[in-house]
Amino acid sequence: MRVSLAVARDGRVSLSDDPPRFGRIDVGPILAAEGVVVSSVQVLERAGQYYLWADGFRNVWEVTPKPGSSEAGYRALPLSVQPLSGVRLAHFGTAESICVRLDAPDHEPWFISPEGKLHARCP
Repeated sequence: MRVSLAVARDGRVSLSDDPPRFGRIDVGPILAAEGVVVSSVQVLERAGQYYLWADGFRNVWEVTPKPGSSEAGYRALPLSVQPLSGVRLAHFGTAESICVRLDAPDHEPWFISPEGKLHARCP
């Protein structure tokens, strides 16, 4: 499920207060790396990992929670040297190979494979 979440003043987004998606993600380091200030981010969960996007980003961000802790790893997947707008995240593929699909105006779609690699098609 893709959702748009408000970014709080402290740079965090709240996933939910109820299981299975409870907790917060500190997006402050991501916003600093992108050099943007945004009021909301788009979040898509796939197999325990979160993918984040906001208008003005050049990268889609993969956030991997560390089991048993309140920490997570962050990883940028570069899409463009110029900031992009209007990108939509979605699930795509078959049960055996579910990719994250990124659609942007005037661009061919990008796909993130189950292995976390960026491709021009879903493998």
